[in-house]
Amino acid sequence: MRDLSISVNPEELDANGDKILAQFKVIEDAIEQIQEATKGLSSWKSVNKDKYEEKLNKALPKMQEMAEAIASYGNVAKITSRAIRNTESI
Repeated sequence: MRDLSISVNPEELDANGDKILAQFKVIEDAIEQIQEATKGLSSWKSVNKDKYEEKLNKALPKMQEMAEAIASYGNVAKITSRAIRNTESI
């Protein structure tokens, strides 16, 4: 069997994890703004209001799920970076 050599730069991995988590925060803030704006439309009267609310109610959970998936990638990068550093320091 051939030797397997894998190289990971923990500093770069950690920095990329930070970038991913920063993007998660941007998405999370946007979702919160959408939710707040939706609350402000409670007095809105329109024949299309139900359709609009239905679309938002379907989209927001999917958007939140996507944001959480993005955050999990960032967290995996940070945890992996930490584990590599801990292994190297032993």
